Amino acid sequence: MTRITLKAPAKINLALRVGNRRADGFHEIRSLMQAISLYDEITISITEPGSVEEFFFIDGP
Repeated sequence: MTRITLKAPAKINLALRVGNRRADGFHEIRSLMQAISLYDEITISITEPGSVEEFFFIDGP
């Protein structure tokens, strides 16, 4: 089994303005974000063809 672990950095929205709806149904937005030193750790595992495995773990506060 192949496994890779990545960090997904956190951010804080300091401001968020939602604009008009676009033709695709989504809204235009303007956002001011600040990166912070926290992160989530995501592990992806590739299993054998035809096998199905689903796991969800939360560790920490």
